Amino acid sequence: MTESYDPDFNIAEELENRLEAKNKSNWVRKTGVYHPSALSGCSRALYYDRVGEQPVQNIGPKLRMLFGAGHACHDFIQGILSDNGKTEFESEIPVSVKEYDIFGHTDGIYRKKGWVIEIKSISDDGFRILVKPKTEHIQQLHCYMKALEIPRGQILYVNRNNGHYRAFRVKFDDAVWSNIVDTINYVEEHIKNNTIPDREESFFYCRSCKFAHTCKPVY
Repeated sequence: MTESYDPDFNIAEELENRLEAKNKSNWVRKTGVYHPSALSGCSRALYYDRVGEQPVQNIGPKLRMLFGAGHACHDFIQGILSDNGKTEFESEIPVSVKEYDIFGHTDGIYRKKGWVIEIKSISDDGFRILVKPKTEHIQQLHCYMKALEIPRGQILYVNRNNGHYRAFRVKFDDAVWSNIVDTINYVEEHIKNNTIPDREESFFYCRSCKFAHTCKPVY
């Protein structure tokens, strides 16, 4: 048994340092497109994404831990549903709506059953007041339904505090899709006119935005 050791070593500090270091890693997500998960967000951020502005990760340690827990939840559920490929469930299918430069990945689909699946992990407070799907999640799901030509989906919400879950069925709605198209057309008009959409400042979102280095919001 070795006797050498570092008396000042602290695993919590080590974890925080490594979480912070993740902000310096290369950006791997596709740029120059509209991501379904972002279409309900800031128009200026959509603009930067669309024109190919280089993203810079800007996520604090605690928030990255929450994201990590969410990803782990997704991976677990997808693994359970697919059972190592023994079931009909397919996960992380790339999809695109080329006409509007939308690109993303579904959480899952059941092709024969005719359902697109979206998985969301949320807090206990958010789960307890949930009576219908969130608007941003409905819009995200519509992008997948449009791309796959499957007019129905389900959003599975998982309470990350206690593991409880609840599903909501969503049918494709032309009005929802029209709102998505309006958002894209608004951004495209700014690109055409070589103008930038106004800031939509939010303390919650701006502090972790991948374009904060360019936008320079005041929050």
